[in-house]
Amino acid sequence: MTYADEPVEIRLLADHASSPIWIGFDPVPFEHTRLSPELVADLAAWAAQVEAWALADAPGGADALESLESLAGRSAGLAQRLAAEVGNGFEVHTRDGEVDARYRSRGVATNRAAADALRAVAGGGTPAPAGASASTVPGEARNWAGNLRYRAARIVRPTSVAELQAVLAEGGPVRVLGTRHTFNDLADTDGVLIETSGLPVVVDAGSAPGAVRISGSPRYGDLAPLLQAKGLALANLASLPHISVAGATATGTHGSGDGLGSLSTAVRSLAFVGADGQPRFVQRGDADFAGSVVHLGALGVVAALELDVEPTYDVAQTVYDGPRWDAILEDLDAVTSLGTSVSVFTTWQSSDVADQLWVKRRTDVPWPGGALQLDAVAARLAARPAPAPRHPIMGVDAAACTPQLGEPGPWFARLPHFRLEFTPSAGDELQSEYLVPRADAVAAIEAVRRLAPRIAPLLLVTEVRTVRADDLWLSPAYGVDAVALHFTWKLDEPAVRAFLPDLEAALPSTARPHWGKVFTLPGDEVRRRYPRFDDFAALRARVDPDRRFVNPYLERLGL
Repeated sequence: MTYADEPVEIRLLADHASSPIWIGFDPVPFEHTRLSPELVADLAAWAAQVEAWALADAPGGADALESLESLAGRSAGLAQRLAAEVGNGFEVHTRDGEVDARYRSRGVATNRAAADALRAVAGGGTPAPAGASASTVPGEARNWAGNLRYRAARIVRPTSVAELQAVLAEGGPVRVLGTRHTFNDLADTDGVLIETSGLPVVVDAGSAPGAVRISGSPRYGDLAPLLQAKGLALANLASLPHISVAGATATGTHGSGDGLGSLSTAVRSLAFVGADGQPRFVQRGDADFAGSVVHLGALGVVAALELDVEPTYDVAQTVYDGPRWDAILEDLDAVTSLGTSVSVFTTWQSSDVADQLWVKRRTDVPWPGGALQLDAVAARLAARPAPAPRHPIMGVDAAACTPQLGEPGPWFARLPHFRLEFTPSAGDELQSEYLVPRADAVAAIEAVRRLAPRIAPLLLVTEVRTVRADDLWLSPAYGVDAVALHFTWKLDEPAVRAFLPDLEAALPSTARPHWGKVFTLPGDEVRRRYPRFDDFAALRARVDPDRRFVNPYLERLGL
C-alpha cells in the first residue's frame, strides 16, 4: 500500500461519547474499529479520565484525578499507537495540551483489520461488529515481539464464561492467549487459540479481608487504577503494566525486591475452566494449590482468580548513573536492599561500570538513614544521581518511563518502569531471563561480565533484579531467594539463539530460565532444575488426561 496523498482523518475526542474515535462528525463504536483489545482498553481508560475531569466541578473534586498535563501526554501516546495500528493512509488528530497535534502514519499497518474497518467507515460503510466469540483465521497473527507466527487453525475471543465453555466443548487442542507477551511457543497450538482479552473485566471483594476477586482478562495496568480507587494496592508489579494478570502469574513473572515474591505469590485462589468445560477451583491450603499457580496454561483456562491486596501506598523512584560493578558485587546485598525494588541496568559496553541503578522506595515505611544512607551507598559505588529522567537504555527518550527524580507517586505509577499509555519497547526485541539462587548470583554476574564483548553487539539492555523465595512448584524462585538476570536482545533470533548455549553453559547449573522467554536449554535439563516437576506432571495428567492443553513446548519438557 502506498502512502495516500489525502489521508483519512481520525480524531481522538473524549467527548462523553461511547468511543473517543471520531471520523467526520460521528464517533466510531469500538466494536466497529477492530483495534487491538489493548489499545481499546487504554483509549477507554483515557476517555473516562477526561470525562471525570469534566465532571469534577466541585471544589477539590479533581484532586484525586490524573493531571491534565499527564492526560495530554497520554493522548499523544495513544494517537501514535493508533497511527501505527492503522498504518499508511491515515492521520490521527488529537490535542496535546493547548496544541492540536497530528500524527500521520508512514508505515505498513500493524493491524490490517483495523485499517480496513476504519477505511470502510470513512467511505460510508459500517462493518458488522466483530462477534466476540467468532472464529478468525490467524493468518499473520504474531506475538508481541513479532518473532513468532501462531500456527493455530483458529483464534477465538469469547466474551463470557459461557462462550468460553462452548469453545472448549468443541474438542481438540487448545491454548490460551493473553497479551501475547511471550517470546517462544509456550502459548501456541495447531488447534484453537483462546484469546481472553474479550472477557469482562471484573473486580470484586474477595473471600476474606485483604483479598480481591478478579476475572481472568485484565492487565495489571487495567487492574491497578481500579484497586487504587478502592484504596487498595498490590505488593509488587512487573516492569510492564501491559501484561495480563492471568498470564503473568501462570509463568512466574516478577518485579524486583529482596522482600517481594513473584507476581504469582499474590494469588490466593484460581477458578479454571477445564478441557471438559467444567469449572475447577483451587485455593491456598489445598493440596494442589502450590502446583496450580504457575501452571504454564497446562491446567485449563483461568476464568477468575483472587489476589492478596493491602492499603494503597506511595513510592519514590531515584536513578543513579554509572555504578561500578566491583563495588556492586563486593556487597550485593547492601545494594539490593537499598529500596523496596532495586534494579541494575547495563548494556555491557563496559564490563567495569554498569549504566544505571534504579531504586524504588515505599514512602510509608522507615528507611534507616533515609536519603543520606542511599546517597552514601551510591557514592561508594561511584554512582551519580541522574540529573534527568532515564530510560533503561541510555540515550533513549525517557517519555515512556514512570516518573523518577525522587518524586513520590502511587504504587502503580512507580513500581513499573514503563507507563501503560506508551509502547515500552525501544524497537523490535527478544527477551531471555535466568534466575539463580542468591548464593550463586555473584558468580553468575561475573560469568556474564566475561562474556560482555560477545553480549554487547546482540543486546539492547540487561537488568539485574531480586525475587524472594516461594513454594510454587514451577516458580523459577521455588525454594530459593533468587537474583534474576534479564536480557533484552535485538530482534536477531538466529544470532541470539546461536549465542544462548554459551551463555547458559557459563551460568551456574542452578539457573532457571523464565518460561515465557527465549532459552535453548534442553527440556530434560530444565526439568531437572525443578524439584517438584514430576509432581506437576502428575497433576497435569490428572487434570487434563486427554492432553487438550499440551502443545510442542510442553512436550519438550516431558509433559
